[in-house]
Amino acid sequence: MHISVSSFAALALSGLVAASISVGAFTLDPDAPSADSAVTADLEHPDSDQIRMEQTVIIRVPRAAPPPKGKSRDFQQNFKEEKMGGCVTMKKIAGVRVAGNQTLELLTVDGHLVRAYLNKGCEAREFYSGFYIEKPGDGKFCKEREVLHARSGAECRVTKFRLLKAK
Repeated sequence: MHISVSSFAALALSGLVAASISVGAFTLDPDAPSADSAVTADLEHPDSDQIRMEQTVIIRVPRAAPPPKGKSRDFQQNFKEEKMGGCVTMKKIAGVRVAGNQTLELLTVDGHLVRAYLNKGCEAREFYSGFYIEKPGDGKFCKEREVLHARSGAECRVTKFRLLKAK
């Protein structure tokens, strides 16, 4: 019995046919189940041979340079906080540094500073070497949504963002 190459390929990919090759055409092995019974058996148990593939992209935000030595208090007093939206575009984040007990400062590629307040029970010092974050589907790092992962194993969420402007 001869079958077309496309139907043979479909049956072979579904794992239902044992095949041998003859010159010029594909033939079915006589000991293999018929194509009709194989397809019927596959329809009765559709989930038995399915593969599910998932992809997760993890983004690492590295540690940024700390404020100049001996100037950290003056450095923090030279800025005022302004309200901003609840999200920061991930592509714009260049680095992070510890700013206080529960605050991190995100440095952006365009030179802005964004203060991120961590939820209660989280300590900013856990993120001294930066953090990891799963890439959000919309490309935005949003408060109360994304989880920051530290190399130490700590996990925290951001409760609010504030834009730092020079006084």
